Amino acid sequence: MAALRAIFLLLYFSSITVAGVQVSFPLQGWHRPGQYVPVCLKTDGMVGDFTLSAPGAVDTTIHLDGGQRTLVVPWLILQANRQLPASTDVFLRGVFPDQRLVGVVGSIPADLQPLFPNQQIIPLPLDESVALDGEAVCWQTLDAVVMDAGWYGRIGRSKVESLLDVGLMLVVIAPSDAVFGSEFQFRDGLWIARRSIAGPRGVVLGEEAYLPTYGWKADWPVSIRRQLFTWAAVLSLVMLAIGRLGWRWNWLVPSLLALAVTGGLTIFAWRHPPIYSMRAELLIGDSTLTQHDTWSYQTARQTNIGGLRWIGPTWPALFNFNQISQTKLTLRCGSDGLPLAFTYTLSPNSALAFCTRRFSSVEPVATARFVQSPTLELARRLYPTLIPTGQRSPSDADDPPALILRPR
Repeated sequence: MAALRAIFLLLYFSSITVAGVQVSFPLQGWHRPGQYVPVCLKTDGMVGDFTLSAPGAVDTTIHLDGGQRTLVVPWLILQANRQLPASTDVFLRGVFPDQRLVGVVGSIPADLQPLFPNQQIIPLPLDESVALDGEAVCWQTLDAVVMDAGWYGRIGRSKVESLLDVGLMLVVIAPSDAVFGSEFQFRDGLWIARRSIAGPRGVVLGEEAYLPTYGWKADWPVSIRRQLFTWAAVLSLVMLAIGRLGWRWNWLVPSLLALAVTGGLTIFAWRHPPIYSMRAELLIGDSTLTQHDTWSYQTARQTNIGGLRWIGPTWPALFNFNQISQTKLTLRCGSDGLPLAFTYTLSPNSALAFCTRRFSSVEPVATARFVQSPTLELARRLYPTLIPTGQRSPSDADDPPALILRPR
C-alpha cells in the first residue's frame, strides 16, 4: 500500500502531480477556516492510500483502487494561511466576513449584487466538468452557486437538497414562469433557494462544544451492563447448583466454566473496545423542516483507536489546533471520493466531539418532562438565537434528553 503525504507545497499550486495523482483546487485557493473545500484528484492507476495533509488542516485519506478517474473530495482547513510567495500561481486566501463567494457555472449575464446587498461579491467561475461533484459539504465555502436552468436539471433533486443542507444558496437563471421545487422563490429576475440553518456551520474551536461532557461518568451503555449482570447472575446460580449436587467431578465442571467465562470476556472486550460514547441531540423546528444536530462525544480510559461513521455533513469540535495531531484525526474516503468515517486515536481520559447535521420534514414533539440537562448550556452558547421549547426522550438511556428549540 502506497502512503503519500503532500505537505505544504500542496497548498501552493492550483495543479500538481505526484505519484500518478494530479491535484487541483476548484475554488482556486479561496477558503474559510473551519469549513471544507473541494479538492479535485485525477488518478492514473494508483492503488493504495493517498493523503491530503498540511499544517492547520485535518488529513483526508482516499483509498484508490486503480484506474483513471476524477474525484472531488472534502478537505477541512482550520487555520488561515499566510500569504505565500508571489511567484506561486495560486495560494490559499481567506474570505473576509463582508465578502461573499459566488460560484458561477457557465456564462451568467445577470447582476449578482442583489443576492447580497451591501457586501462585496467575489464571482468565481467553476469548471463544469467537476462543479458540485462529490459530497455536497465539499462546496460549503461558497455562499451561493449561480447556474442556468439546463445545468440545474443535470445535478438532480437529491444533490439540490444536500447542497441546501450545507448552507449554499442556489440561484437559477430562468424565466418567471419556469417550474422548480417549492423551496425556490422568484426575486429580482432570479430563482433563489436557501435553507435557514441555525448553529455552527463548521468546526467549533474551544470548550463550548464540550459542555455536555462536564460531569459525564463514562461507562458501558446500560444495555451492555444489563447483559453482563444477567450472565453473571446465571453463571453464579449454575455454579451454586453444581456445588450442591455432590458429583465426583465437581471440581472439573467449575474449572471448565471458568475457562469458558474467561474466553467469553476476552471476546467481549475485543468486540467492545474501551471507548465510551454519548450523544446530545438538538432539534430545531420551523414551519417546514426540522434541523437535527447530533453532538457525539467519545472518550477512553486507555489509548485506543476510534472511529465515527459518516452519515451526513459532520464537523469535529476541538479544544485547540494541537488536538488534530494529538488524535491523528483523519477523514477517510472511499475510492469514489465520498467520506466514509473519521478515524482518530484517543489517549486516556481525553475526549473528542463531532457535530452531524441532517434535515427532516417530521416536526419534533416533546415526549419527556422538561428537566435541567447539560444540553441546555450547549444550546445557550452555540445556538443563541434559539429558545428551548421542550425535550424528547433519548434513543439511548445513557444520553441526555433531546432538546427541542425554536427561533425567538
